[in-house]
This record gives sequence, C-alpha cells and structure tokens, in this order.
Amino acid sequence: MTEQHHTMARRYDTRLVVTALIAWAVLSWSCFSNFDAFQIVEDADGDSGTDGDSDTDTDTDVDSDSDSDTDSDSDTDTDSDTDTDTDTDTDTDTDSDADETCPLPHLLVAVEGFNDTSSRVARFTLDGTDERCSDLDAGAETYGQPYAVTWVPPGSVAVAGSEGVALIDGSSDREVWTRSQWGYFPRDAFVLQAPTRDLVVAVAVADVGRDTCGASQIRHIDTYSVEDGSQDPAWQWQLNDGRFVLGASVYSVTQHPADPGMLLALKGSDYAAREVDPFSNWISSEDYYATPVGSWLHSISSLYDDRSTSHVLYRTVWAHCASDLPSQLYFFNTDGMTSPSDGQRRCSDRSCAFIQAVPDPDNNWSFIAICEEAPTIRSIVRTVGGSCETLLSETDFGDPDDVRFSRLAVAMERPLD
Repeated sequence: MTEQHHTMARRYDTRLVVTALIAWAVLSWSCFSNFDAFQIVEDADGDSGTDGDSDTDTDTDVDSDSDSDTDSDSDTDTDSDTDTDTDTDTDTDTDSDADETCPLPHLLVAVEGFNDTSSRVARFTLDGTDERCSDLDAGAETYGQPYAVTWVPPGSVAVAGSEGVALIDGSSDREVWTRSQWGYFPRDAFVLQAPTRDLVVAVAVADVGRDTCGASQIRHIDTYSVEDGSQDPAWQWQLNDGRFVLGASVYSVTQHPADPGMLLALKGSDYAAREVDPFSNWISSEDYYATPVGSWLHSISSLYDDRSTSHVLYRTVWAHCASDLPSQLYFFNTDGMTSPSDGQRRCSDRSCAFIQAVPDPDNNWSFIAICEEAPTIRSIVRTVGGSCETLLSETDFGDPDDVRFSRLAVAMERPLD
C-alpha cells in the first residue's frame, strides 16, 4: 500500500471516530433530556410512585370534588386511570354532598322514632318560606328518644333524650360532643349564660318523659358546658332539696327572654312564671306573669326578638291542657317600655290538645304548637287568628305509627353579654 493510501486510511478512521463521538454525544444528550422531562412530569403530578403507565400521566390531580384544600389523600397513583378523585377522604371541604345551613330563624322539632325508624331533629324555615331543611340525626345513638331540643348559638343544636345529651353541628350534622345518661327524662332544654360568661346547655329533668297533658314535676336541672359537655358540680340544681330556691310542683322552665343568665319557672297553679337566677339561688317575690284563673299550664317557652329598629320584644307562651277544658295557649309580650299585651289562642277548627308551644318569629301574634288530635296523632300547627294551619304532620315522616313529635324550639340570633 502506498503512503498516500495509508494517509487516506488514517483520515477515514479519524472521521469514523469523530462521527462516532458526535453520535454518542447526541444520543447521550437526548436520553438525558428525556429523563429530565420524565422527572418533571412525575414531580408535577405530585404522585409518589414511578407511574408505571407508559403515558405522560395526564392527571394533574385537580380534585374534581371542588374542595379548596390541598387534599390530604396521598395518591400513590400506580394506576393507569385518569384520576378524577372521587374523594372519599374525611376532610372538611365542600364536596358534592355539601353541608346545608338552615336559614335563621327556623323551627326545631324533636322527632321520636319507633319500629326501626331513626329519631332525629327536623328543621322548618320561619323566614316566610315555610320549607323543610335537612333533618339532623347525628348523636341519636347517644341520646335515644329526643324529649327536648334547643338551639345553641352560633350554629349548633343540643338534644336531650332518654339516654343522654348531644351537641350537634347544625351545618354539618356532626356530633360536637355527647354525654350518656341512664333513665333520663328531659322536659325542657335551653341555653344559659353563666356568671363566667360561658354558655351552658340547661336540661330540666322530670319524673317521666314524653310530655303529655299530664304534667310531670321537674326534679333537677343539669347543665353541660357548650364547649366540651363537662358538668360543673356547682351548676347542677336539685329541686325541693331545701337548698335550691325552687321547690316542688315546678312543671316547666325556660330561659328568661330579657336575661340570658336567668330562667322563668312555671309552678302549677301558683304562678305562670317567676324570675329565677339559679347561679345566685334567687327567685323573685313577684309574678312575672300570674296563672290565669281556671287554667292548667304545663309548659313555658320564651323568645328574644330584636329585629325591630325601635325596640326589643320579649315573648312568652304557655300551653294549657286539661281533659275537661278546651286546650288553649296563653301569651305575654312586652318590650319593657310600653304596656305589655297578653291573650289566648286556640284552634277553633279542630280538636287539639296543646302539648307545647313556641312564639312564631314570623308574626308577633302567632304561635307554633304541637297539637295532639288523638292519642297517637300529632301535628305541628301555627295559630292564625282563632284557627290553626298545619305546618308539619307525622305522615310527612312516613308511617305515623313510627314517629312522634315531642318538643319544639326556635333557632334565632340572640346577643349575649
């Protein structure tokens, strides 16, 4: 081979080597770039797995349940799905089963359940729309049959029943706390503001439950901290024990409409209402309202209404029920300045034994009551002049043999000290 040929061969070999090096560099750069790109997709996905599917994983986990949280479910995502995330996690976001807030004011109805029908608290708007909101059934396994109910500001509901007491979040229908009791017969439930400015749920417990025309005496008043359900021994009051200011024959109690730290007590034929400060063990020597002659009052409820721009209205209503007399409601409205007004209401259009009543926030001269038209038939009625209109019947909840209305309360804003 000539020298010329050797030189050409060396040049050719050099070109091959250079070409090979260039090709190797290009290939290496390409692989490295693709590896980086894969890593970026994986990181953006937020998944902790290597995502064995061959696609670039188009799921960016936007969480179709419309919640605004960062979604604590870890999503290891080794699957090949599109990851629409139906979100069965326990976060408190706003999912498709959105929490419902019943507009104020609204009616609370304690509904007992029988024959495998769950007990619950029904809610009914009193803002002029007269519509049912979703029922609250959380805590029913603790309180059993609900005998008393009250609204707890700013948005909870306390239920006292045959087996205990529960505080329920009104927007999420979840238990805040529960306290079990044995042989419990609540007659009334309401909120009191303690001298410490803390709120407590007060439960007046009677000899027997299930409020009927045959009133049962209150034996003791228990209180539970709104914050955690704890009980301060100093704020548990035993009636007729010689120490507490209230004695025997008290049939019903309620929060004072003008003072959230006091209550009004109904004592049979002695007085329709007297003011009581249970925390200082004081009772007024004068009647807040005298028992109407010949009446048999067995329940009392009150309402604070400050929606007027000129005054605050304090409203109280009593249910009168006797087998030998027409059943009717007595009411007393006062603003503390002008002359108070009082009177009676009844259902002239039906036979109705009033079990309990509450003031109607929609009308200062109207009231809402549990009407027992037969021993096993009850309805919720609103007084309209001398007659009544039906708001709810037990058939609205299924077989009337499976449910029973036991107590009412009004959920309405009230400022506290």
